[in-house]
Amino acid sequence: MKAKRSVAVSSVVKVIVSILLLLIVVGLIGFVAYFTNGFTSDFRSFYVEYQGQRILREESKLSFPLDTELRFDCKYVFASGDEQGTYGYNVAIVPNSEVDFEFTVDDQYMIYSGIDDLTSAFAIVKEQDHFILTLPSDFGMQSVLQLLYPGQEVVIPDDLALDGYYYTLVISSYNDEFVYNITFNCILSVASIEMSEEHVVV
Repeated sequence: MKAKRSVAVSSVVKVIVSILLLLIVVGLIGFVAYFTNGFTSDFRSFYVEYQGQRILREESKLSFPLDTELRFDCKYVFASGDEQGTYGYNVAIVPNSEVDFEFTVDDQYMIYSGIDDLTSAFAIVKEQDHFILTLPSDFGMQSVLQLLYPGQEVVIPDDLALDGYYYTLVISSYNDEFVYNITFNCILSVASIEMSEEHVVV
């Protein structure tokens, strides 16, 4: 009788262990799939969170509201608590490589794509594990270029679209192994996210 009971208990234990092992394997596969964009890229141990969404695509497109503090959390998958900020990260803003136009600075013709860095024209407050980007209500291409060329007369084309995607926010891990390029424009209403096959925010 004891032998039968022992065999029954042993069988139940084996079933429970098998189920637990299966759940662990499924969980690991789901974890890896999430941080590899469905196994379409290398495992990304560094990611960015914006408005509660994790950004895991190398290229994405967003619309940012004006006169609002925009917070971006820069996180590492295997870091927790205070460790999140110890690794560091890099942030910069550059011209969107897909758009270009001519403008003048003191009557000298310039090419927008010829500008290496726009970061100094933006209000970015960088903290250990996140940064805040604020775009003032009067933000626009004129104000950006004027800040880049202080004390000089800057003239931009009259036909520049007010809602054009002229800027790219570049966020990278401390060693630049993982880089996220967020092309953005500015709107007066609440931020929206554009989703497409080429530009997706996970």
